Amino acid sequence: MREFKSNQDVFTYVEELISIARDHGDEETAQSLQDAIHDNFTTSEILGELAIALEELQLEMSKEYLEPHRADISNAIHGIRKAFRKANRPG
Repeated sequence: MREFKSNQDVFTYVEELISIARDHGDEETAQSLQDAIHDNFTTSEILGELAIALEELQLEMSKEYLEPHRADISNAIHGIRKAFRKANRPG
């Protein structure tokens, strides 16, 4: 199971998921993840959109090729939420 210690770890993993989705002919998922990364300007926007896209993937049970990745997807979501909590703590 992966640990996500930085935003870059999350971005790298999502790029891997995009490739995995495309390898399985799932262009819709690949495009959804790609859009979350490339259609936003700030790190917070990107992470927020990625969290939404990854949460949708977690709920999508019909995509069997994602089964071995579910724990990592969950960890990525947790890492994003943790980053937001840390960023929003009073200084």
